[in-house]
Amino acid sequence: MDFIKKNYKYMLLFVFLCFINYFLIYSEYSYDTTWEYGMSHAITLGQLPYKDFTLVTTPLFIFLFSIGLFIKDNLFVFILEFIISYLIMYYFLDKLIGNNKIIILLMSCVFLFNSFVPTYNSLCLVFIVILMYLEKNNKNDYLIGFILGLLLLTKHSIGLSIIFFSFIGIRNIKRIGKRLVGIFIPCLIFTLYLLITKSLNSFIDLCFLGMLDFGSTNSYHSILCRTLTILIIGITVFLIFKNKKEILLYYVLGSVAFVYPINDLSHFTHLFTIFFIPIVFLYNERINLKYIPYILIGLFVVLNALIRYPLLKDTAISNVNHFDMTLTHKSSLSEMNNSLRKMKKYSNNIIVAEKGSFYYIALDKKMDYFTIPHTGNYGYDGTNKMIKRFDSIHDKYVFVDIYFYNICLSGKINDYQYDLKLIDYIMNNSKYVDKVEGFNIYYKE
Repeated sequence: MDFIKKNYKYMLLFVFLCFINYFLIYSEYSYDTTWEYGMSHAITLGQLPYKDFTLVTTPLFIFLFSIGLFIKDNLFVFILEFIISYLIMYYFLDKLIGNNKIIILLMSCVFLFNSFVPTYNSLCLVFIVILMYLEKNNKNDYLIGFILGLLLLTKHSIGLSIIFFSFIGIRNIKRIGKRLVGIFIPCLIFTLYLLITKSLNSFIDLCFLGMLDFGSTNSYHSILCRTLTILIIGITVFLIFKNKKEILLYYVLGSVAFVYPINDLSHFTHLFTIFFIPIVFLYNERINLKYIPYILIGLFVVLNALIRYPLLKDTAISNVNHFDMTLTHKSSLSEMNNSLRKMKKYSNNIIVAEKGSFYYIALDKKMDYFTIPHTGNYGYDGTNKMIKRFDSIHDKYVFVDIYFYNICLSGKINDYQYDLKLIDYIMNNSKYVDKVEGFNIYYKE
């Protein structure tokens, strides 16, 4: 209670930032969050990752965030769960750096509030902050190892990187052994899950072998983010030479995994936020910025609102199933409802679209391997596997996102992941029957 009395103003500001970002972004549904929500929604329908639908990372996020959906299955509830996780992170930030935690919140706002988008990356950020607190307070190594294991089960690439650099940071075989025991416990539970559900081979294929496809086709690095990443690495290495035993700096190096193989603002903002935690911790007593962070956060809120204004000026409250507490364009809402009516008419269907998760959720339709038609999402040599999977289905109507397909072909976007080879095969090996709002409808005999 003392923490709440002391921090309620900060907490209200924090919740406000989460909600303002929610309303500003979800006037157009964020792809990443819709994909993640779709997978948690699939859990409530009794589906299993790797076996029933594709997932290219470890699954703790979607299982954890499905809990609230069993009470009320709605995107808004999914966002509330995210806010709860961030309030937990906020608590540990306060314990770690006190009132200067406002600087970390400021850093989270810099790149259009991308840290406030609920994905497995945001949960990784929460676990890393908790680990930093545990490290600086010399908590039990078994406990630290257990949290490292949870991080590994949230996103395996980040988890492995953080584990590697944290071990380098402590450089103590006995302590490393204890942490390995802690890591082993959640990993054993996950392995048992894979064996019981007969998903082990699919997991290895999708999450490890598939990276050979994903990295070669989906690698993207913006010049700004790449330059800033190199700068962060350089500053961190310099500080390590001055503070060789400062474990928090090794966590920054481990967090570089956030930006591989995709380094855009969405991924970089998590690395950027983590980078400032040891900076503030090391120089906490010298920092006295008073009201400057609050003023800057206010400016960022205004700037974000101005940038998003074109999306907001023609908005309506959605009436779409499971998205009925969100905002969308009036024109988009009409198009989505038209598409949903047509999908119900051709009920025996699969949907191959960039926003496929949205339509599967809205229709309470179980997800499948076609739901997120991205290169690198199907395991090694994945496109050819999906072509064989398509050949095996019969008597199905296929809704193809022809609008996004044409945008990709036109070259208007360069970092798309839409599997054009698979889409071409579907269109060339089925019969065109109808169209609706950016979709071509085909029939596979």
